[in-house]
Amino acid sequence: MDSASLRRAFSRFATGITVITTRNEEGTACGVTINSFSSLSLEPALVQFNLRKESTLRDFIETHGFFGVNVLNANQSHLSDRFALSDKSAKMDDIPLRESTFGLPIFSDALAVYECRWKKNYDGGDHVIVLGEVENLHLGSGAPLLYYESRYARLEQTE
Repeated sequence: MDSASLRRAFSRFATGITVITTRNEEGTACGVTINSFSSLSLEPALVQFNLRKESTLRDFIETHGFFGVNVLNANQSHLSDRFALSDKSAKMDDIPLRESTFGLPIFSDALAVYECRWKKNYDGGDHVIVLGEVENLHLGSGAPLLYYESRYARLEQTE
């Protein structure tokens, strides 16, 4: 098994797409696209996602103590692209944002948003597993933005 084959096999698992947001030391909004997000527990309400060890967002989350999980809808692939590949702390002036209860920049039009208190990081090979406790949530509407075989996909609704 080589890494290219493993990557292809991993791409066969359809995922939703999120943008994790927080603020850096200067208070600037920043975020990164993540498709490794998942729920972990209802009691307590815990979520997790994986982040590259080199990511500066990891330090920002630990310093701020909170992060937002913005679940993207089918019309937000441009946001997924914008925050993919590296942490983007560029201005978010052109994105409809709200300030969360915990001072987080959250996307106004997201399918769902989880406001999370950072709990702990765990080693995960070339990534860290970030664990957070959900403190607040917001529900939007629409269809999800999905990722399958290294490209965006749509959900077909069956009756």
